[in-house]
Amino acid sequence: MLKPALATCTLVSTVALLAPAVPASAAGSHSGHERIDGFLVVTGTAANPRHLERTGIMARGAFTGFGHLIEVPNRPTDSDNVSRDDLVFPAGKMHLKNINKSFQVRIDRHTCVVRVNISQVGSVTGGTGRFAHATGHTQGSVTGWAVAARDKSGACSMSKPLLLEVDVVSATGTLTF
Repeated sequence: MLKPALATCTLVSTVALLAPAVPASAAGSHSGHERIDGFLVVTGTAANPRHLERTGIMARGAFTGFGHLIEVPNRPTDSDNVSRDDLVFPAGKMHLKNINKSFQVRIDRHTCVVRVNISQVGSVTGGTGRFAHATGHTQGSVTGWAVAARDKSGACSMSKPLLLEVDVVSATGTLTF
């Protein structure tokens, strides 16, 4: 009784091994307008100054899907106004490099609530899976709210890790993959 099942599995495996791989260009490329919206929730302690608790991103346009964001360490050659992220979807991930164009910070000294507004330009350069050869350009913004820790005197401390940070990100541009 197992012989037909075994023969079928062997046949399917053999056909799969012999079938030529379909190159990405033959599978068709997608190109067009893209909009990405998302959020990050981050906590901080002395032991772990920046812990991503939760992220979510929604892409709409040339690619539509829901995923999450991973903060990626900067490269040694990156300037101080650069940040890197991977946009992770079930179909693969896109590598995103952002350059901060403007950065505004406001601190309420009574509540230690911090408000941040950042204007950015970004570029997508490759990735994994469906996005291995992705390219694109974006213009976007980050609006963030955070609660700063207090120092021993009770003043808001910007040298200690933020206790809680919530960022809302939004970008529009083009994407080819």
